[in-house]
Amino acid sequence: MNSFSVMTDLRRTMSARTPAEGYIGCCKSIRDHAGFDHSNTKIPTLCITGSADGSTSTGVAQVMAGNMPSAEYFEFKGVGHLPGIEYPQRFAEIIVEFAKGLS
Repeated sequence: MNSFSVMTDLRRTMSARTPAEGYIGCCKSIRDHAGFDHSNTKIPTLCITGSADGSTSTGVAQVMAGNMPSAEYFEFKGVGHLPGIEYPQRFAEIIVEFAKGLS
C-alpha cells in the first residue's frame, strides 16, 4: 500500500468518526471568522487553498492571508478542499520551503 492509499484510508476513517455537529461547527467557525482582523498577528502563517475548494473559497483564504502582515498565500489550481491529500508531495514541498524562510 502506498502513502497516498494510507492517507486516503486515514481521511476516510477520520471523516467517518467525526460527529456531524462537530464538522458543522468547524465549518461555521471558518465561515464566521475568516475575515477577522489579524493585522497584529506576528506569527508567520502560510495559507494554502485549492481553487476548486467548495467549502472554503480562495477568496476566504486570500482575505485571511491579506489580514496578516506575515502571511504567505499559495493556491493549488484545480484542486479541492484537501490539497495535502490530492498532492501530498507538492504540499510538503511548499511547507518545507516556507519553513526554510523562517530561519
